[in-house]
Formats: sequence, C-alpha cells, structure tokens
Amino acid sequence: MSVPQQYIHINQQEQIEEQQTEQFQRTQRARREYKYFNWSQKDECWNKAGFMIGRNPERWRLDALGNPVCKALRGCLGSLCYEYDYIIPVNQGGKDVVENCQILQTLASKEKQNKQTVQFSDLKAVVPKQKFNEWELDTIEKAIYGNIYKADVFQQVEHR
Repeated sequence: MSVPQQYIHINQQEQIEEQQTEQFQRTQRARREYKYFNWSQKDECWNKAGFMIGRNPERWRLDALGNPVCKALRGCLGSLCYEYDYIIPVNQGGKDVVENCQILQTLASKEKQNKQTVQFSDLKAVVPKQKFNEWELDTIEKAIYGNIYKADVFQQVEHR
C-alpha cells in the first residue's frame, strides 16, 4: 500500500517548518546572549587609549598596538580604522566592562577574533605598514571633519 503523494508533501513541509522554527529560536537565543559595549563604555574606552601628540584626542588616538586611529573611521578596513575590542574575549569569560575594552586597529581585531591565544607579533603582522606624516594626517582630518584641530602638545604629554 502506498502513501498518497499529498501526504508525503505535507509531512516534508512540516519538517521544513520545524527546522526553520528551531533555527529561528537558536538565532534569538544567540542575539540575547550577544555581548557588546554600550556607548558610555565605548566613550570611556576611547578616552583611555593612548594620545597622539599634537592631535585632537577627540578625533585621534593610538590603539593598543600603537597604531594611529581616527574616531570617525570605526569598523572600516583601512589602516586608520578601529574596533572596540575585548581584551579577554567573551567566549573566554571576558566581561562587558571598560577595563576589558581596548581600541584596536580593525585588521588586528579581526585577526584576534575568537582565537584562544594570539601573539602580539601576529597582530602587528596583519596591521598595514603605512605611516603618515603630519601633512597627510592633516589632509585626512580635513577631508573627514572639514577642518583641522591641533591639540596643545603640552596637554598630551604625560609627566612621570
């Protein structure tokens, strides 16, 4: 005795719908468990990053590897772009706290992502080797912000 074709089709459709529902539920759980820094924490993380002497600290900082980054260039892939990075990744027990946040050039951040251990030299190796002189940084700042703001050098120098 054979099963009518319409019943087979209905059963397959039910299985597909059940799989889609399971996938949707997994996605929703993952979204609830996703960790991120809030805007206040991101501001504090930016403010604790190293200064670029002579540059406006609201626009320019040095990432954890010493690379210059521009605040307006978050998330892109260029040499002046950056991410808010977990020092200790969430999947290794890292928390969403400012003390666990650092500014890191985007390509270095992507290299570090979801790895158990990463060497400093491995991160430095993926960062673009491009160096910018003052005139080039001025040109970039003018293009992004429409003006150039030079910070007082003496405010940026840390006395020990």
